[in-house]
Amino acid sequence: MGKLVCFLSGWMGGEPLYGQKYGGRGGIPSVHAHLTIHEAERDMWLSCMYEALLKQDYPEPLVNYLMQQLAMPAERIREVCSARNT
Repeated sequence: MGKLVCFLSGWMGGEPLYGQKYGGRGGIPSVHAHLTIHEAERDMWLSCMYEALLKQDYPEPLVNYLMQQLAMPAERIREVCSARNT
């Protein structure tokens, strides 16, 4: 099971797999601060998440809600990475 699956399990209110496997959640932006993430990378990741959600049998309102929720940490990560690289 990958890190993203483990993280999303707890993030969505399920079992806290990330903490169990990796010893803590950590701050989402700070964990990614070593990466170079601009708008294009943020948007590509969000696009991949959207495509993955569409492959599920989720109602459209849930997909839209999840995308809104995912956009917030994605943007915060981009901000932290941009500040580090300036």
